[in-house]
Amino acid sequence: HMKPKMYLYSGHDNTLSPLLNAFKVHRINLQILKPETNASVGFDNKHPDMGAFIVWELWRHKSTNRRFVKFIYNHHEVIPSGCDRTLCPVDDFLKTAKDLVPANYEEECGGFRK
Repeated sequence: HMKPKMYLYSGHDNTLSPLLNAFKVHRINLQILKPETNASVGFDNKHPDMGAFIVWELWRHKSTNRRFVKFIYNHHEVIPSGCDRTLCPVDDFLKTAKDLVPANYEEECGGFRK
């Protein structure tokens, strides 16, 4: 059986906002400007625009087999926290992602009640 080449998830602004905030993708730390409007493309703790999206691409270097993640927000490559360039080594990206997930949800998130 073949593994999928792509996974697609759908969400809303209230699911994009926490991801952008967690990975510190903010207007203030992005140097990317839209040439046609001279407007920043980052996130600034406001609701993302209608139709905003996040893409995580998984890349593999052909000769070294090293894997990388590329973080894209609204068609623009961004540098997420824990990375120092747009093509981020998978281990660096996963370390940041792991630090964002509670080890003990009950203890760290105030004891969710069922």
